[in-house]
Amino acid sequence: MRRPRGPVGILEVGGGWDVATSTLLPVRSRDFTGLTTPLAADPPNLAPADDHATLVSEVVGAPHATYLGVAPGASQYIAYFDTTASFRSAIDWYTRTYGVGIYNMSFGGNALSSTANAPQNQNNAGTFTLTAAGSSRDIVLDGSRFNFGAPLAHSMHNITVGIQVNDGDSGVGDFDRNNLFLAITNGSTDGAPLLVNAVFNGLRNGQTDTSFATAELTPADQATLLAKFNAAPANQLTAQIVRAVNVAGDGGVGTGNTMTFTNVNAVMTISQRNNAGLSQDSLSLDWYARQKDVLFVKSAGNVGDESRQITDPGDFFNGITVGASDGDFEARASFSSYWLNGDNGTAADVRKPDILAPGTEIEGRFQDSSDGTSFAAPFVTGTAALVVQRAGMTLADGAGHDHLGVKAIILNSARKRFINVPQNQYPLAFDNSGSAAEASDKDYLDGNQFRAAGPGPTTAQWTPSTWTYAAGGNGFFNTTNPLDDEQGTGMLDAGRAMVQTDGGKQGPGNVTPIGWDINTVGAASSVFYALDFPIAAGTFLTATLLWDRLVDETSGVDPRAGELDAVDLFGNPVLRDLDLFVRYKTELIAASRASLDNVEHLHIPLPAYGDPGDYEIMIRQFTGSSVEYGLAWWTVAVPEPSTYGLAIVALLGMIGIVVRQRAARTKACQ
Repeated sequence: MRRPRGPVGILEVGGGWDVATSTLLPVRSRDFTGLTTPLAADPPNLAPADDHATLVSEVVGAPHATYLGVAPGASQYIAYFDTTASFRSAIDWYTRTYGVGIYNMSFGGNALSSTANAPQNQNNAGTFTLTAAGSSRDIVLDGSRFNFGAPLAHSMHNITVGIQVNDGDSGVGDFDRNNLFLAITNGSTDGAPLLVNAVFNGLRNGQTDTSFATAELTPADQATLLAKFNAAPANQLTAQIVRAVNVAGDGGVGTGNTMTFTNVNAVMTISQRNNAGLSQDSLSLDWYARQKDVLFVKSAGNVGDESRQITDPGDFFNGITVGASDGDFEARASFSSYWLNGDNGTAADVRKPDILAPGTEIEGRFQDSSDGTSFAAPFVTGTAALVVQRAGMTLADGAGHDHLGVKAIILNSARKRFINVPQNQYPLAFDNSGSAAEASDKDYLDGNQFRAAGPGPTTAQWTPSTWTYAAGGNGFFNTTNPLDDEQGTGMLDAGRAMVQTDGGKQGPGNVTPIGWDINTVGAASSVFYALDFPIAAGTFLTATLLWDRLVDETSGVDPRAGELDAVDLFGNPVLRDLDLFVRYKTELIAASRASLDNVEHLHIPLPAYGDPGDYEIMIRQFTGSSVEYGLAWWTVAVPEPSTYGLAIVALLGMIGIVVRQRAARTKACQ
């Protein structure tokens, strides 16, 4: 018999919990920096203590009277890593040796260098002028290199160097448009420099400013730069500005335009973003989740007010990407990232984040109030640990697909509009107030009915990103992007997740109002779940279907095929085509047909009274061979069972209502 297991792994780049100085949490904290797979023994050294890792760990499961975590006493294994190799070694070792089946990843963002102290120009003590008429000399930004202090472990999107620049003319020609490049090396040991086009933002007509040379990186540039960054001398880069003479299309050629670089200190920033699911990190985690039956939880990132880009590998498919809610636990925090690479807010091409969780004013025993998606992710991680324990699931043994069930339960139980049980404190979930112009914010409901006349006005409430509704008969609701662009499936609610879990695993056939399943659908086949109870008109049905993206592993020279190793390469992602339908008396009334994702989701009012069996949930696969899926559903029978409210009260008493955002003084980490 498979025994319930699935301890939690905490993957951190800043350090870990130093168990030598604290007995607050029953954790193993190890330093994997500089290591690679396969490890022969558990790293004996303790990871250096880090406030960030400590608060993340406390949110997951601190057994403390004041700062009570979501899953008190959950076994935790903290890993401090620095490169992709050590990142993989930590996952491989903790899963193989200790059966870790849930991993929290609260890292990502921008890598910022220390301030450079050397003069920033090559030949002059004060300034160096580049003219359009023919100068092609290089401008050295930092002869002693930009030092970042630690290696980068993940992919990057662009590189920026700040420096004081004067576009020294009054003409309209924009001298910086096409012919300036950043030449990046890691010092004398490096080969040919990486040459990427650099644009000085907004400078023209004689302006002087501390501007930024920003170079967008192609996937090939990213791989080259990452290799340079992590090669000897480690964690350092040298950048020069190089002018190519007379580049076609340069508006300043031959007009006498000049650009003057002043002797100032410069800082280099490497922005770590996502590659829409195609980075090696994202591909490897999707492969490993399916191979070993592991659930990965990743913070979305904290640039919602800037680039909005979710940080890599939060663009993966088979885990859960978590954004942060605001201090009132009602809306996406403005800093919380919610775009994938290529999104611009004008098209409904969203598939992330999956869910929001408390991420504002989080307090712990050793840390004052903190904001960030780093602290939202562990709320989901702790909830996943509770689900595994309560449902008797087993992760990390590769024998089943329980991670699909855990993910379906958490996403389906999220709080959004028209959800007011098991408690009513947070009945609605909102988009951020500053993002009402997003293309996907048109309302789909009028009261508790569909808007048959077409899209309604812009709404700040939870809304599917794209939808249509065809009137006639019982009507037909259809969505191809079923998640809200900012909230995913809504706000995490651990109390509802426990109720969802207690609905029980129920196979195809007749089912009760609340339940979940892990099952298989064949090629060109359908599976049915009949709601075997009376349902009132206007009752909301929430259902979530998900499955894994398929990814290939190339082991190379590594003899451990099927394991996660530093030399492995991953590719050939395949996304199967599964759809989610609701039928009424065999007539289709609703469909979720995601075109870019492996999550289908419906939150809809049912149009008419139904006798037992009148309504059914249908899963359909249109391509490929058999595929495993996770499914969860939630609705309400009529009449509502008299014991329902009492059961919820008892349940909430047991789990301590672990994700209420505010409790007077202590914020969220209770």
